[in-house]
Amino acid sequence: MLDEKGRKMSKSLGNVLDALEMLNNGSVDLLRYYIIWKSSPVEALSLDTKEMTGRPYQVLNTLYHLHVYLQQNGEQDGFDPRKHTVKWATGRKLLTQVDLWVLYNLQQAVSNSEKAYGTARYNEVCKELEHQIVEVVSQGYVRMVRNELWNDTPKAKARRLAIFAVLGHALSTLDMLLHPVSPYLSDYLYQEVFAAGTWKKPLLLQDLPRVALPKAAKAESEAVEFALMVEGACNSAREKAKLKRRWPLRSMDVYVPPEKAAKMKRAQKLISLLCNVKKVSFATKVSLLPVSVTLTPNRSQIGAHFKEKTNDVLLKLKVLEGDEAWETYRSGSPIKLATAKGEKVEVPVSAMEFNFRGTGDWEAAARGETIVAIEKVRDDKLMAEGVERDVARRLQALRKKRGYSPAAVLAKARVAGLDEETVSMLAPLKKHLAFLVRVKEVDVLTDQTPGAEWEEDELDGRPIYLDVSGGLLAGKKLSRKRRRKA
Repeated sequence: MLDEKGRKMSKSLGNVLDALEMLNNGSVDLLRYYIIWKSSPVEALSLDTKEMTGRPYQVLNTLYHLHVYLQQNGEQDGFDPRKHTVKWATGRKLLTQVDLWVLYNLQQAVSNSEKAYGTARYNEVCKELEHQIVEVVSQGYVRMVRNELWNDTPKAKARRLAIFAVLGHALSTLDMLLHPVSPYLSDYLYQEVFAAGTWKKPLLLQDLPRVALPKAAKAESEAVEFALMVEGACNSAREKAKLKRRWPLRSMDVYVPPEKAAKMKRAQKLISLLCNVKKVSFATKVSLLPVSVTLTPNRSQIGAHFKEKTNDVLLKLKVLEGDEAWETYRSGSPIKLATAKGEKVEVPVSAMEFNFRGTGDWEAAARGETIVAIEKVRDDKLMAEGVERDVARRLQALRKKRGYSPAAVLAKARVAGLDEETVSMLAPLKKHLAFLVRVKEVDVLTDQTPGAEWEEDELDGRPIYLDVSGGLLAGKKLSRKRRRKA
């Protein structure tokens, strides 16, 4: 055990950490997780208390709040983890592409964790759990099903219960996988959320839950992974075009390798949702996209590679464009040519500069084997929807700040300080804005009105004023006495 600078702990250096003091003043489970997460059992460990309160804390904190999210939302629909299981949802054909993705990921996590535990690679278990808790469940699954959970019509109740079943299965499995590392927190969360008012035997004595996935699970999981990759490329293109992620786009073209086109088209609907774009089209040739793609000789790289033959090579080496440029770059195969002297040479792709850009009203970005082109032009309707999303985000933040339950539908939200043009833009969207913010009614105003508890914010550089009211405050979260020790 070394200090944060990799030095041996010594009283003379004053860098000794008192273990009992750390355990008394902090979380036992956090310290356990951090030490095991930090390095392999056979390696020296540089202990940094600031690092411990960074990513490791985020992992456990995220797991805790995922349980709160399930409990607060599930109780609105009468979710019972003993009745509403993945098997129950499968039997009613309620599972979607995204559900199969998270369940397939979870199945892989169980396999990887059991193997790592069995071979004493405990740090690999912690890294796997970090990925599953933060990226897969929190930033992935919950984000992708949020709109479905907000559809609180009686007709959609069965689907909401199916989501809770999948989320519950994921969290209970993660609790069990985490238990050997962080026993207090994991057992507390499991008993509190899944015991349904009755005591259950400790996690240590339970078997990991198993589910039988349909044959299509792997293919559906691959489609979701593709959609997430496209989302990353789309966000890069938005950044280049200076378009916020919340602003809806009219159209997006996606290049897909021909051999993957049939599989990836099943991700079309999810791509539209994740990328916030109205129309998604696929192409199996780069030349069909509104982009310019080139491979240009890099003189310095070619000079370093061919020395005295540089000029002979440059005389014969041409700029590659379109599909030829993309396929060469994608394959990594060297460019074969014969010099003026008849000598055959191979130019490595690393000696060429790859460039691509959108043409006209389009911007482009690439991720892996995929190129995405987005249309930059936005009409009045799209601009209005963009303003709506910006306002919704600020009202949602105000809800959270004031302590309202995420599941509660509030009476009213108010937005003031807008100009006449913005008020006119938002007027037709008030019903949808109310849905996004989970309120019954939204007032969109130019001036502040009496009787509201206004809070100042900003929108595109100008001040606006917000208020939300008329709902239940969030109750104490998982508030039994055992929470303190956990």
